[in-house]
Amino acid sequence: MSHKLYSNNDELFLKREEINKLKKEVLFEGHEEARKLYDSGEYFNKKTLSVDEIKKVGRELKNANNTALITHILDREFDDNEYMNVISEDLSQDYIIRAKKSRTIEEKREDGKKIKLIESDFAGRGEKIFQKLKIGDKVIQDGRMIISWHEFDKYNAVKIKVYNRKGESSFKDDMLILTNKKIKDLATAYQIYTTYLSRSKIEYVFKFLKEGLGWEKLQIQDFKAIQRLLSICFYAASYLYEIGEEKAYDDYAILLAEIGGGKGKVTRHFIVRGIQQLLNHLRVSRILNKKELSQEEQIALSNSCEILI
Repeated sequence: MSHKLYSNNDELFLKREEINKLKKEVLFEGHEEARKLYDSGEYFNKKTLSVDEIKKVGRELKNANNTALITHILDREFDDNEYMNVISEDLSQDYIIRAKKSRTIEEKREDGKKIKLIESDFAGRGEKIFQKLKIGDKVIQDGRMIISWHEFDKYNAVKIKVYNRKGESSFKDDMLILTNKKIKDLATAYQIYTTYLSRSKIEYVFKFLKEGLGWEKLQIQDFKAIQRLLSICFYAASYLYEIGEEKAYDDYAILLAEIGGGKGKVTRHFIVRGIQQLLNHLRVSRILNKKELSQEEQIALSNSCEILI
């Protein structure tokens, strides 16, 4: 929906680590130049750019549909009060953000130490039984999850612990999610959890683009050409991740799945593998044509490969 090109070698780029040192009056190499840039207010970094992009996207979506209910779903990098305030106060929109394990609450222990949110008490608690749950590359079957929720001073939090069929915890740490949405009961807490999981689709798309289509190994240098190529890649990825796992597709999709080793199964996995195999075939064909090998020479080369295999 929006993108911003930048370089951390830009003379106006100021790292967050350097800003923190400036605030704490800690000296470091380049301190004087960083101080001047910080005081001028003309600097930028990934956080300032992210804040601007969140505002831009949120406002443009609202302008396009004034009645739309907009929720920003963000990963742990955005577990930051500034991001939360921008979304809830500046934009008057909702957020669902995965929290870091290090996040603490306002309340402190008797010894004055801060209490981690993940270790604090949650008032609401419920249990969900599931037959199959897929999180990332991990699949848990016949398990259950304990979902806890609580309203804190500036946000609501949901904590999830997943157990497998043996009653063992499937993950080392509980998942912790922050939101400004109201959580009334187990159903709404579970909805927050499943809504956050929907974010994983974009991770799969990027994985497909990087590993399947090799978009980090572009040989073209023209920026417009790169934009067009990435647009085509996203178009292909969006198609593959909108279709279901087991459906009757058109003849091309069935053929791609067969090339990918599906053996009658037509799923995203085998379609992607088919595209990879087809791209490899096209690359090899271009090289062979460039070398002007005869048909007999190509057959001899294939036979040599079969012997090696």
